[in-house]
Amino acid sequence: MADLRAAQPKLDAAKRDAAAARAAAWAAAGDAARAAAGDAARAAAWDAARAAAGDAAWDAARAAAGDAAGDAAGDAAWDAARAAAGAAAWDAAGAAAWDAAGVKLEPTVKQLQASAHDLFSRMIDAE
Repeated sequence: MADLRAAQPKLDAAKRDAAAARAAAWAAAGDAARAAAGDAARAAAWDAARAAAGDAAWDAARAAAGDAAGDAAGDAAWDAARAAAGAAAWDAAGAAAWDAAGVKLEPTVKQLQASAHDLFSRMIDAE
């Protein structure tokens, strides 16, 4: 019995260590699960919150906070997420999504020249 009582503090310490290790493992697993959920889940949650609030209410709250402040916070969050995902991978995924939607992000030089020529022609014709 005396041996059991003498060993009790060591047993208690081992239980505490095991509980701490288990909590750390759960926290790490939670972080990994949140990271795996990714930008799509965050974007869907953001859109759902905006839809629930109603576009007008959402825009009014944003205006009350200041458009510039809201834009700055959004840009900072976007940049942080982009950096965490890796800028090249992020940009490739974004370009693929835009291309799938039929939107070309980078017009060719010829397209830009043609647009500029057309614009200048219209300005001259208008005079």
